[in-house]
This record gives sequence, C-alpha cells and structure tokens, in this order.
Amino acid sequence: MNEPFETENDRLRDALERCSKGEKDAFEDIYTLTSEKFTAIIQNMVRCEDTTRDILQRGYLSIWQNAEKFDTSRAKPFTWMLVIMRNRAIDMI
Repeated sequence: MNEPFETENDRLRDALERCSKGEKDAFEDIYTLTSEKFTAIIQNMVRCEDTTRDILQRGYLSIWQNAEKFDTSRAKPFTWMLVIMRNRAIDMI
C-alpha cells in the first residue's frame, strides 16, 4: 500500500475512502498525515493553543462524518480537509 511512488494525496484519498466505510484505522492514517500541518495552520489563524485543539477536534470529527462526501473530481484530499478545518476555525472566531 505505501509504495514509493505513492504521494501523500494518494494516501489521503485512500484513507478517506476507507473512512467512508467506517474503518477507524484509516482515520488514524489521516491524522498522522495531516495533524502537524493542520495544527500549524490553525494555530497561525487563532493564536491560541486551546482554541486550536478545539478546532482540530471539531474538524477531524467533521472529516470522519463527511468522508463519503469527498469527491476526487472536485478537490485534492488535503485541500478538501483544509477547507473543513478553516471553516471550523471561522466558526470559532
């Protein structure tokens, strides 16, 4: 599955597909691949660690609940998830 030519977006796309089927280990893959980046982005937006954690928790929950709505023809996986995180941040501001 983690072949050398596989990109991060390929891995995220696969993990989102597995999440849409309720596979909890796929969610762990998504978190592992995105948490550092999302934490940095959200922290830069809100400048508060507690708020960042709240936003990330709400954002990841939304990703889990909406994974079946991801459409590869409309967005790349990271971009789709980033929009969800950004929207959760806006909700909290």
